[in-house]
Amino acid sequence: MEKYIEIIKKISNELNIEMQLLSKDYVIMLKKDSKIRFIFGYKFGNNDHALGNILDDKYGTSDILTALNIPCIEHKIFYRESNKNKYALNCNSLETLRKYFLNNNSEIVLKPNNGTCRKKCF
Repeated sequence: MEKYIEIIKKISNELNIEMQLLSKDYVIMLKKDSKIRFIFGYKFGNNDHALGNILDDKYGTSDILTALNIPCIEHKIFYRESNKNKYALNCNSLETLRKYFLNNNSEIVLKPNNGTCRKKCF
């Protein structure tokens, strides 16, 4: 989050925007002239609800960027083995994950599809 805040500070300084960190730096208040805007975590006030939800979803974001031919880090989704829904087929076994891991030189990052914090996935 520190690099993120540094980037927002740099942009604010360049555009003469007053920046104030709130809520242990998770809320950023931006002021210019008579306008006030907020950034909450990684959510900007100018994102509509659907776009905000897509941006919170790593798989959805990756698919959209790929569909628009915008370079991005490859994203593959895996589900818990207990997920027997149709959308999870071929993506819900530890064996599938193990094969993907080995096919990528044992160098992958495993994260929840939404959010930024680590938690037990399997």
